[in-house]
Amino acid sequence: MPKKKVKDEKFIQNLADEISRKIESKLPKQWLRSSDVCAMLSISQATLQQIRINGDIPATQMSTGTWLYPYNGVVESLEARTKGGKRGES
Repeated sequence: MPKKKVKDEKFIQNLADEISRKIESKLPKQWLRSSDVCAMLSISQATLQQIRINGDIPATQMSTGTWLYPYNGVVESLEARTKGGKRGES
């Protein structure tokens, strides 16, 4: 019976992984993952984490631990920061 239990657990894990992948692929494009935001802003994961902790960028953590960022929120935060003169003041 232990072999059947192991097979059942593997089946359940594979099924859960597949469901998770399907759900993630259905996420609207308006939500970005950390890697997307890092690439978009040319920053490291550590910098993004610090920006998120400081509340400078809106983010939501899913129950899986994945952080999602609303595209419009990222753009608005960047524009506000640029217009606010915090960086690259003329």
